[in-house]
Amino acid sequence: MLQRLSLSLACTINWGIRITSHNDQLLSGISRIRSTTDNLKRKAAEYRQRRDRYLAKLNGDLEEWIKNGTHKPCIQANAIGKESKLNDVELTSISLLMLSGGFETTTGVMTWAIALLVMRPDIQSRAITEIRNMDGVNNLLCNAYDDQRCKYIAVIVHESLRYGHWMWYLRADLVFC
Repeated sequence: MLQRLSLSLACTINWGIRITSHNDQLLSGISRIRSTTDNLKRKAAEYRQRRDRYLAKLNGDLEEWIKNGTHKPCIQANAIGKESKLNDVELTSISLLMLSGGFETTTGVMTWAIALLVMRPDIQSRAITEIRNMDGVNNLLCNAYDDQRCKYIAVIVHESLRYGHWMWYLRADLVFC
């Protein structure tokens, strides 16, 4: 759920779309490429081809939505507009920066938020109660839009995003020579 949340946030900001399910092929494809546990040297060519395919799909879908007038405001729509002077390499660079920055840092912040929830069982308990009151026990936030419907969860997410990445707090303990 954290990976879907952070990738969905990056995709919403850059392309105006959300990852609709934890089973989404786009989520699994990008997650495999962005993972730090895979041997990237061994599969570099495959990853590049896969990356080019998902970027082409995201950009192609957005271009179609722009033509139809159905796109949502986002960075990429502005970057590929008629007034933009960016070439394909520059657009790809922006897209990859948005995916990397949002995907990796948001996951770290959400991990920090989970650690805080562990230390505050009262907040965790209320969150579970709010989720169950919304849809019952059998449907626990598996849809991309569920996290916005449950107001208490939305507040937890927004508050947790105010926290810095845990690495930020280490700087107070560092001694620079």
